[in-house]
Amino acid sequence: MTQMETVLKHLQENGGLTPMVAFRKYGITRLGGIVYFLRQDGHDIKTKIVEVKDRHGHKCRVAEYTL
Repeated sequence: MTQMETVLKHLQENGGLTPMVAFRKYGITRLGGIVYFLRQDGHDIKTKIVEVKDRHGHKCRVAEYTL
């Protein structure tokens, strides 16, 4: 299964996906690039900026992608 197929399947079955989840679950390091190509293929993927804590407990903002 390609990374594009993996991301699309996750979005369809599990909802939102952040870069850290993509890395931890699937080893995908450039989620934004994959989302770009999925959009080029006609998928209506939305981006929401969410606040999370980094490994040091500091607040930071990341993209969360949904269908």
